[in-house]
Amino acid sequence: MGGLRLLSAGARAPAHCRPRPPTPAGTARARRHRPHSPAPARTARTCPLPPALADSRPHTPASGPDPPTPARSSRPAPTTPSPPTPAPTRKRPAACDRMFRVNELPALTVEHVDWNDPRAEALRHSMEVEMDARYADKQNALSPAEQEELERSLAVDPGKVFVTVLVSDADGVPVGHAALKDLRGDWEMKRVIVDASRRGAGIGALLMTELAKAARAGGARRIILQTGDRQPEAVRLYERSGYTPIPIYEPYASTIPFSLCYELVL
Repeated sequence: MGGLRLLSAGARAPAHCRPRPPTPAGTARARRHRPHSPAPARTARTCPLPPALADSRPHTPASGPDPPTPARSSRPAPTTPSPPTPAPTRKRPAACDRMFRVNELPALTVEHVDWNDPRAEALRHSMEVEMDARYADKQNALSPAEQEELERSLAVDPGKVFVTVLVSDADGVPVGHAALKDLRGDWEMKRVIVDASRRGAGIGALLMTELAKAARAGGARRIILQTGDRQPEAVRLYERSGYTPIPIYEPYASTIPFSLCYELVL
């Protein structure tokens, strides 16, 4: 019948369907109370740090206000610049050292003198003695006529000399000599001499500089020169000074075939 469910006789209704017994008048219904216990006080919870950070982190006490956090600066922390690495030094070859000694020479005097100056003649005589010893075997192999031609080709006419340079030391002793003369319109270098006891000290380079300066002042287009194949120190001086080899020119091509000739274009 509809949704009504009937209980059979003797059946007991469920507890929630049973009627509650009446409460006696004046009697309050007792409420079941769970005894109240105060909540435990909250304590700060700390997490242990790893051993690597435990000693480096400053200790903050549990009580009291937190210390103020310092403001962060947007500027980067100053850094100390590392000292610059010195550039590697390159050792100059010995030839360059001799060239630079020109600026380190003791007191020297550079003069333009007459070709027949006695000091210049003395240096030229010492050169002739030295060259005769170096080329003695080649000169002895020449006939008298060839020897005469050789002497004529090496002779210098004083009237054709443009300039004669003399270098003296602090005591006035001549230690260097060189000259420029005319040869068919060219400026030819003659008699480059450095005293044997003063070689390797930059006097030859000083002579080269002075001759080039004089030739430029005189309007020369180039300087030419002749030397022998047994004068390696002279060859080194000329090449260091910028001279380059050229074919043997006259009068040396026919009289001194063992000549070495050079030019410096100004």
